[in-house]
Amino acid sequence: MSVIGSLFGQQRVIEPVMPVDEEKLQAALERAAGGAGSASDGTIKFTSGKAVAVYGKAGKGIDVAQATKAVEQAYRTQVESDTSTPVKVPTTTKQPTVSNAEVDRMMKKFAKPAMSANVTVQTDAAHAIAFSPQNSLWKFLGVKAVNGKLVEAYDRAALKSLYGNTFDGVLVTRGTGKKTAVTVEDVISALRPALLTTNGAARTAVIDTDPS
Repeated sequence: MSVIGSLFGQQRVIEPVMPVDEEKLQAALERAAGGAGSASDGTIKFTSGKAVAVYGKAGKGIDVAQATKAVEQAYRTQVESDTSTPVKVPTTTKQPTVSNAEVDRMMKKFAKPAMSANVTVQTDAAHAIAFSPQNSLWKFLGVKAVNGKLVEAYDRAALKSLYGNTFDGVLVTRGTGKKTAVTVEDVISALRPALLTTNGAARTAVIDTDPS
């Protein structure tokens, strides 16, 4: 604390100003909160032959807002007293951001149909490959959480490794008129609608090589 005389001969007690970068402090605590505690989000795991619903659970985690205040106060105390003491970081009960209902929705909409049977991707009869639930689909299918919702995700490296040189020599006419090789994005774009259906015929995905 410092005492400053005013121009009028009076005195005021002024709190010292401590240079705390709150934005960086909160970011650090949020990173710690993400890796600490027992709470977990709902998701879907893909294994050989099936998709498995994994429901989230509530648990203890760092209360970022209260922890920020506690760390700031500890910093001020350390500066004023020149002594360092451990900071007890406040915790709170954290609920999963992905609900059970959201896991169920994505299981019904995407995971179960995707793993229901083989899916074939082709440009023509000579350039085709089948992916099965037992041997390959589960290796590149996944989901990720975005703002409390689950969205489909693809392991592009795994998918590319699986189809290998299947489409070598096949060229796709792009919107610019340029012809380029089949990409993993072309394969995913063709796969998406086929994965969402259990209709056998519709599970053959065709990459359009000349969409014009």
